[in-house]
Amino acid sequence: MTSPTESDSLSSLLTDFEGFSKEGAIVLAKIDGERMKERFTVMITHGRMEGGFFRKDGDNLLELLQEARSAYLDPSERMNRPESEMPIPTSKRRALHFIWFLITFLSLLGLTTLVIASFLPAQVSPGQLGYAVGRHGLWLLMASAIIVWLASSRDWLPGPGRNSSHARPPTPRRS
Repeated sequence: MTSPTESDSLSSLLTDFEGFSKEGAIVLAKIDGERMKERFTVMITHGRMEGGFFRKDGDNLLELLQEARSAYLDPSERMNRPESEMPIPTSKRRALHFIWFLITFLSLLGLTTLVIASFLPAQVSPGQLGYAVGRHGLWLLMASAIIVWLASSRDWLPGPGRNSSHARPPTPRRS
């Protein structure tokens, strides 16, 4: 990689960005034909960015690429992600999954009780109803686990998902 003091020609910048990509960085340069102002967008995320990112719109692509390279090499020039987009710790995520598992299980238990109670004769005691529902408890536990697993794998659960580190930075409105 070239040093910041060397020539900032487009070819040296592209060589640097290629090196950044080998470190795991995602480098994006976009030319937007629908905009009249700030038609160029440059963004870098991952790699050395440590949860932060650089994104800037402008009218001069070469200047934006130079700023992006500086931001990648100098942590003080990075934007940090809002806390809502940061990945949550595994222990907290497991606790949230357990809470969602309990909510799902209790919901299924309530629905099962309602369905079974609607088909039983009126003279059935609560103890008998509890026994009838309890016989399906293992199936309800497995169904709850499958529902929470499926919802988690597809990021359907509320809160930051497992792919939060890939969340896009907010984009400003077009001018």
